[in-house]
Amino acid sequence: MIDNHDGFMEQDHDQAALQDMARRHTINLIQMKALENMRSYITGDTPKYEYKLSITSPSKTPSTLTGDKILLPQSALEQLLAVAPSHPLPPQALDPESWDLPRGYLEGRQQQHQQLPHPLIFRLYNPANNRFSHAVPREFSAEEGEIGISPFLREALGLEEKDEEPLKEGEEEGSREKPKITIVSKSLPKGTHVRLRPLEAGYDDEDWKALLERHLRMHFTTLTVGEILSVEGRTSSRGRKDRGEFRFLIDKLEPEEAVCIVDTDLEVDIEPLSEEQARETLKQRLARKTGGSTGGILKVGETASGEILPGGYHFYELTKWDRALPLIIEVDGVEEGDEVDVFVSTSKQHHKPRDVEHVWGDFGCTYPKRIDISCTNVELIDAQTVFVGIHGYRSLDAGDDEESEDESTRHYILQITQSASESLEMNIDGAEDTAPGPDYKKCANCTQWIPTRTFMLHENFCFRNNHFCKECKQVMKRGTESQHWHCSHCKTHGNNAPFALEKHTSVFHRPRNCSSCLYEAANLPDLAVHRTTTCPDKIILCKFCHLLVPQEGTGDGSHPDAETIITGLSKHELDCGSRTTECHLCSRIIKLRDMETHLKNHNLQRLSKSLPSICRNPNCARTLKGATNDLGLCSICFGPLYAQGYDPTGSQQKRRVERKFLQQLLTGCGKSWCQNDMCKSGQANRGVVQDGVMTTAKAFPMIKPVMERLADRSVPLGLCVDGVTGKRREMAEWLVAESALQERGGYDLAFTIAAVEDAGGDIEGARKWLEKEGVRKGERSSQV
Repeated sequence: MIDNHDGFMEQDHDQAALQDMARRHTINLIQMKALENMRSYITGDTPKYEYKLSITSPSKTPSTLTGDKILLPQSALEQLLAVAPSHPLPPQALDPESWDLPRGYLEGRQQQHQQLPHPLIFRLYNPANNRFSHAVPREFSAEEGEIGISPFLREALGLEEKDEEPLKEGEEEGSREKPKITIVSKSLPKGTHVRLRPLEAGYDDEDWKALLERHLRMHFTTLTVGEILSVEGRTSSRGRKDRGEFRFLIDKLEPEEAVCIVDTDLEVDIEPLSEEQARETLKQRLARKTGGSTGGILKVGETASGEILPGGYHFYELTKWDRALPLIIEVDGVEEGDEVDVFVSTSKQHHKPRDVEHVWGDFGCTYPKRIDISCTNVELIDAQTVFVGIHGYRSLDAGDDEESEDESTRHYILQITQSASESLEMNIDGAEDTAPGPDYKKCANCTQWIPTRTFMLHENFCFRNNHFCKECKQVMKRGTESQHWHCSHCKTHGNNAPFALEKHTSVFHRPRNCSSCLYEAANLPDLAVHRTTTCPDKIILCKFCHLLVPQEGTGDGSHPDAETIITGLSKHELDCGSRTTECHLCSRIIKLRDMETHLKNHNLQRLSKSLPSICRNPNCARTLKGATNDLGLCSICFGPLYAQGYDPTGSQQKRRVERKFLQQLLTGCGKSWCQNDMCKSGQANRGVVQDGVMTTAKAFPMIKPVMERLADRSVPLGLCVDGVTGKRREMAEWLVAESALQERGGYDLAFTIAAVEDAGGDIEGARKWLEKEGVRKGERSSQV
């Protein structure tokens, strides 16, 4: 015993006992912590983080802070980690006897298990006006004691009103105290439904639907009732917004008044704010229909005529056409001085064709405008719909204000046709310098070959009325030379100057910037190619998650990496396809993007399979499965013929087979279901033996051909079987007849017997086995 200074007496333990006691004490503490975390995980209780921060001035807030994103100081992250719950320990952690860990391991594991919730959501509360909203941190880079919030959150919290208050007398700029808000960590449920109400009339689905989806996906994680969403309009070819800004009021959310919209299917309803707004919207839509067609479904051979305003679009859809013939899209009927462009894309692009985003287009000034699309074009493969967009070109002299624009409509006629033979005009070099005949002379003005007898009349008329451009060799009426133009940047020429020249320069010689990435296009057609091919913001239908998402990418999207080129997958599909799943054929864990190749290997192995070896007995429904005997019978059928005696020549086995057949023909098996030709009962059941008498004289001639070719396995050995085996044989033969009526070809009897045997006589299971393992006759012949 040892006497301590405090008067306490302790027993003298050895070192091992002290270590064991310390270990158990630590285990009890960790066990209590695990139970506490388990309870909070089940009940949903999470530690709250509450703090008051000053608002960073708008001038110091980065422009990249959009939507419901905020900037928090570094200390906020440290405090969050300090109160963050640990992951519940595994069940074995609750058993102290199972702990056998080195010193320091428990403390390290506790640090590793601490994790912040995802997404990390905060409720922002403005005590000055009792307004609140929700946000997620973008970075932890704000000044200590301050919080940076986006313009959207400033409007939602009513902070813009205070910023716009005029300075009082004697108050210096920057001396005003910064407003403060309270932030509290908050967990929000996944949203299922949102109802939006537009704040202005005249919105069409084509205007805002795609823009709204993109805006929510890029800038928002949460939505709160009462907030106003401001969606920028679509960027036109000249860098301006076609419809300015779309504003929507969040009127209703489910299941609560604030929801999280990440990783959830959100149903969106758009309803008018009032009956007056609904009537005004209908009125504006009707006003834009200035007569004729304004778009819709169009069939091959039909003609659609319409009138379009400058800067407007009419969209047509072609859903049915002969895919073995080329498509010819022609636009005509445009009056002189007007300009109407035509753009075409397919449903694979997931957007309507516009001047900055189309697959095929014609910006020219010559009519009729014609776009020929070959039936073998890769864009038409698997395309369900062809979209045609008619665009009324707006002069660069027109201002951005809609009231100052020219509102005169432009008439057009659209027709889509298909032709079995495409007319090709072949220009042979030097053909125009060769005279059609000996009595022809070339006109010095228009350089055409004219018959000698009328040459003088033609030359006098030509010099008096026509003007010949030596640069482009085009003949025009004298007096219209001022309308003729040549581009100083390329070899293009035309008439109707300066309007046509201005349009050509704007379209083909004006650099454009992609509104979604950093790509700098040399002209408008180059920008359209970029937006429909390599742009990271191009919308695709992911083949793995089956959602419409941006294809993503690196840099400005002008140079895709090697992996996307080799695999043919976008950046999003490469990341999404990295998820794994279980192969339904072999139960192996395979990446989604490798599943197609993996299944092809399964299919190749299936097609390379040989026919299963089946029993030689035509009444049997079993495969050999490794059974080896000279007669080619399964183990069940060969059982009665087996003998252990030494028989090097096979004569004894031959006599046993002969006696078996003779017994079947003379006495029969006595089974009512027997259909065996080599059995008396089978012949009686089939009505072959009318009197029911079978003599040896009749039996031996039937047995002799079989015995002579006993070694030939192609000769069937008709042995009697039980009723279950007979039914399975009938089922296998019925599956052969059923598959023969299908388009892909039928199965061999060997495959159907193997399928029925594997399924245990279940016909549905046999069908599934055949689809998985069977090889049809047509597939086998194509492989050969």
